[in-house]
Amino acid sequence: MTSFKSVHDYQEFANAVRGRRRFIHSEEVTAFLQAVSSGGKDRETILKVGTTLWRARNGSREWRRSDNEGHEWVEDAPFSPERMIPPDRNPPEGRVNPRGIAYLYLATDRKTAISEVRPWSGSLVSVAAFKTTRELRLFDCSKNHGKAGGWSYLLGVPEDQWDNLSPEQTEQAVWADIDNAFSRPVGPDDEYVNYVPTQIIAEIFLAQNFDGIVYKSALSGGGYNVALFDVNAAEFRSCQLFNVTRIEYEFKECSNAWFLRDGKYFTTVITDVRPADETQFDDGSGEDAAANGGKGVS
Repeated sequence: MTSFKSVHDYQEFANAVRGRRRFIHSEEVTAFLQAVSSGGKDRETILKVGTTLWRARNGSREWRRSDNEGHEWVEDAPFSPERMIPPDRNPPEGRVNPRGIAYLYLATDRKTAISEVRPWSGSLVSVAAFKTTRELRLFDCSKNHGKAGGWSYLLGVPEDQWDNLSPEQTEQAVWADIDNAFSRPVGPDDEYVNYVPTQIIAEIFLAQNFDGIVYKSALSGGGYNVALFDVNAAEFRSCQLFNVTRIEYEFKECSNAWFLRDGKYFTTVITDVRPADETQFDDGSGEDAAANGGKGVS
């Protein structure tokens, strides 16, 4: 079995196919793709025939109605089946498909399907139910989702072990990068080249006769996305219209804050982490920070 050489293999591959060579691969990219092809033997998952999956699109269509007295009015209605199935001609690129090749993107539940189209509060979203027409063999790119890969993986390992990682450790780190790449949200203003690495990897699984890929949704806590290589592997069954009533965001600070003082910008920098001075946080109660396991930062 061909193995990965470094925890940085995915990022080096992604940089190469985005910015240097895309169609005629270098030896390094070829070796990486061979490792992908021969790895992940425990990642096959089966989707049973008749499984219901969901697909969402922002928007609705007008439905003209009338009563027996000849009064007419217009109502919002869900999209027709033709609008919920990927177009045969020149479909746009996606996380898994290159431009011009249609894949069917579905989700394991309606909330995930709606989240993936990123509607605004108050938006109308058409959500269609599809059922698989046969048993499907999928490649699971969700197993290492959320785990550390690349440099982040190394930060959890003692520095003196960085050059002596086991093949299992290296494989875990690289597959974490791959799984996270399939899940990572790509904004509407991002360039299409950000899809290129996952599109190439997806074709590896297509060549291995997988029917599609399952990967974790980063926009819905418990949901998964399913990309099917054959748009006829699941058939349209129904479509409903939903109004998005509330959107809730969660966030965390990921960098030092910057401040403006006397016309100059500055930021805080941690220079030392040490046990707290026993009297540093004495509040007069007789209990100090050190007695409570406090840490001092200067």
